[in-house]
Amino acid sequence: MANRLADQASSYLRSAAHQPVHWMPWGPEAFERARAEDKPILLDVGAVWCHWCHVMDRESYEDPALAEVANRLFVPVKVDRDERPDVDARYQKAVQAMTGQGGWPLTAFLLPDGRVFYGGTYFPPRDAHGRPAFRRVLEGVAASYRDRRDEALQNAEAVSEWLRRGSAAREAMPEDAWETLLAHAAGHMRDEFDPAHGGFGGAPKFPHPAAHDFLLERALQGDAAARDVALSTLRAMRAGGVYDQLGGGFHRYSVDAEWIVPHFEKMLYDNAGLLRNYARAAVYDPSFLETAQEILFFLRDVLAQEGGGFGGSQDADVSLEDDGDFFTWTLEELREAVGDPALAKLMAARYRVQERGDMHHDPRRNVLRVGAGEEALAAAFGLPLDKVHADLARGRALMRAARERRKAPFVDSLCYASWNGMAVGAVLEYAGVSGDAKAQRFALLTLDAFLEKAYDPRRGFARTLEARQWGFVDDNAQMLDALLEAHFATGEPRYRSAAREVADLLLARFRHPQGGFADRAAGLAPEAVGALGLPERPLQDAPTASANGVALRALLRLADVTGEERYREAATRDLASLAQDAARLSLFGGALLLALDAATHPPPRIVVARGDPAPLRAVARREAKPGATFAGPDDAGLPEEARAFRGEGALVCLGTRCLPPARTPDELAERLRGARHGG
Repeated sequence: MANRLADQASSYLRSAAHQPVHWMPWGPEAFERARAEDKPILLDVGAVWCHWCHVMDRESYEDPALAEVANRLFVPVKVDRDERPDVDARYQKAVQAMTGQGGWPLTAFLLPDGRVFYGGTYFPPRDAHGRPAFRRVLEGVAASYRDRRDEALQNAEAVSEWLRRGSAAREAMPEDAWETLLAHAAGHMRDEFDPAHGGFGGAPKFPHPAAHDFLLERALQGDAAARDVALSTLRAMRAGGVYDQLGGGFHRYSVDAEWIVPHFEKMLYDNAGLLRNYARAAVYDPSFLETAQEILFFLRDVLAQEGGGFGGSQDADVSLEDDGDFFTWTLEELREAVGDPALAKLMAARYRVQERGDMHHDPRRNVLRVGAGEEALAAAFGLPLDKVHADLARGRALMRAARERRKAPFVDSLCYASWNGMAVGAVLEYAGVSGDAKAQRFALLTLDAFLEKAYDPRRGFARTLEARQWGFVDDNAQMLDALLEAHFATGEPRYRSAAREVADLLLARFRHPQGGFADRAAGLAPEAVGALGLPERPLQDAPTASANGVALRALLRLADVTGEERYREAATRDLASLAQDAARLSLFGGALLLALDAATHPPPRIVVARGDPAPLRAVARREAKPGATFAGPDDAGLPEEARAFRGEGALVCLGTRCLPPARTPDELAERLRGARHGG
C-alpha cells in the first residue's frame, strides 16, 4: 500500500507524501481498513508550522525501518490540525485525559472504532528525556492491542466516559449575577499577572489576545488595575524577543517567562488577535498604534495573497538544522549588516546583541529585543535624542535589508476562513483608528473573495478559500464578526444581509443540546467517523478566541444592526447557560467574558437622521467603544427619543438612554469618548 497524501490540499499532509509510512488521510476508508484488518490506528496530528512535528517526521517517519513497523502493525492516519480542528480538539482532550499533556505533534493510538486507548505527543527515536523510543512505543502498543485487548478496551471506554461527562450542562446563571462574575474574572487575571515581566504565569508564556481585550473592556468600566495589567503586558511583549523587532508581527510564544526566546513560528491568528489588542490600546498609549502598524506590515508583506486572503502561518525554521536562524543574529552578522562601527554599537545596545547569545543550538545567536530605550541610549552614547531616533531607523533598515537576503521560512498560503475572519475584523478596526484606507481596501478585498469563492447561504463559509470542506462553527463565527465590522466600516447592506444569513445558519444547524454552538454542523461537516460523534462545544480560547464567545457577541451586535431581538434573546439565553464555564475558564475564557460584558454593558448605537454620514462614521470608528453600530431613526429596537430624532448630526444611545445630540463630528467624538469611559 502506498502513501496517500500527495493529492491533499494541506501543505502539511503533502510535506509527508514522500515518507515510507503508508499514511492515509482522515476518513471512513481508514477506519474500514482498521476494522477489516483488526489493527489499531496510529494517528498523527500536526501542522506545517510545527517544529517538533517536522523533527518527529524526520527522526521517525522518514526512517524505513520504523516505517515498516508502523505499516505492519497499524493503519497510519495523518491529520493537519489547521484543516481539521474538529479532529484535533477531540483527540487532544482524550490524550490530555490520559497523560495530562497535549500539543503537537499529537500521537494517539485508536481502536478501529476511533476511541483512544493510548497516546502522547513527541516520541524520540531513542530513549531520551524520560520518553521511550518510538519503536518501543509502537511495538508495546500493538502488543497491548493484540494480547491485552480487554485492558485496551477499558482504557478507551474510561477516556470516552470522561469526555462525555465533560460536555454536561451547567446550571444557568441569572443576568443580575453577570457583573459580579466579570469583576471576579478580571480579579483572577490580575492574580495570574506577572508584575516583573508582564503576561500571565511563568514559562512557557503565551499571548492571550481575548483576555487582553477583556481587560481593556473592564478598564472602560473604571477598573484601573485591569487597564494596567493589559497595558503592561502589551508593552512587555512588544519589547521582547517574542516580537519580531525588524519585520513586525509576533512569534507564537516564549519558552521563558521574560518574553526573550520564542518558538519562532508566526501565526495569522495570533497576529490578528494582537493587532486588535494594540489598535484598541492606542486610546491609552498612541505608540501602540505603531506596533499595530508593524503587525499589519507582517500580514501584508508575508502572509497576504494576491487577489485577497491571508496565508495561515510562517514557519519557525528553514531547515531542521536551525532554530529560528532567519530571525536571530550573531554580533558579527549585525556588524556586517550595518557597516558603520559606531552605528553597530548603537544597534547592539538597542537589541542586546552580544558575543554570547541566547540560542542553545548556536550560542553565538541572539534574539533581538529592546535592551535600552532611546533616552537611555542618548545618555550612554552622548548623542541628541533625535539623532538616536534617526540612527536606529537607519540601522533597522540596514538589518532588514540584510535579513531579506537570507532564505526565509516557508509560508503556508492556505487561507483559512476562521483566521481570515479574525484578520479582516482586526484590520478594519485598525483602519478605523488609524485612517489607513489601503489596509481597509485589502481587508474588504479578502472578505469579498471569501463571499465569492467560499460562501454558500445554505452551508455558510467553507474551511478555506479553496472551499473543500464546510460545516465548522469557527469559520462561520469569525466571518460573522468580520461581516459586522465591515458593515460598520462601510454601511454596505450586502454585509448586513450576509451576516443575517450566517447567524440564521448558526442558530439552525450548529446548536449544542446544552446551549451554545457545537463545532460541527450535522449534514454540512465531513462524515462523523471516529470520535467525531462525540459532541464538542468550543468554549476555551485555545489557540484562538472560542467560537461560542465570538458568535454570541456577534449575535448581540447583529440585534443592534437589524433591530431583530431574536438574536439578542438567543445570545442572552446561551450566555446564561455558559456563564459558569466562562468563570471557570478565566484567562482562557476571554471571548466568552467579552460576550458577557457586551450583554451587560452594551456598546453605543449611533443614530444618524440627516446629512452626510461619512464624516460621522469616520469619527465613530476612531472613538467608539468596540462593537458600536449605526442606525437610522426608523430602525427597530431604538429608544423613543432616538425614533423621534430628525436633526442634523448624530445621537449616541446606550441601552435605553440617549446622550444629547451631537451636531458636528467634533461633538460626536466628545460624546463617544465620554460614553467609552462610562460618561
